[in-house]
Amino acid sequence: MDESVYPLMSPALWRQKYGPAALDVRRGPRFASSDLLLRAAAQGLGVALARHRLAQEELASGALVRPFETRAIDLGVAYWIVRPRGGAPLDPLMSPGNSSP
Repeated sequence: MDESVYPLMSPALWRQKYGPAALDVRRGPRFASSDLLLRAAAQGLGVALARHRLAQEELASGALVRPFETRAIDLGVAYWIVRPRGGAPLDPLMSPGNSSP
């Protein structure tokens, strides 16, 4: 997966900053949503790299814990507006900054 296109899916960034260098981040399951990722981690299927605000409910309930409390990766602004390739253009009324439906 191209990390420059999908910065939220960045186990490579974690490996680069914290190691271990030999960690093969290309292996293992991939999930289509943060919700699925967090559910899998809560069920013991592995670890999850997730934004704190998306995991805060599971953290508060004790379903998940942060084993490396002080370690984090700053992703900056990483929310993107996307659409399928070749999809219809967005209606101009729905453009950012326009509050009309």
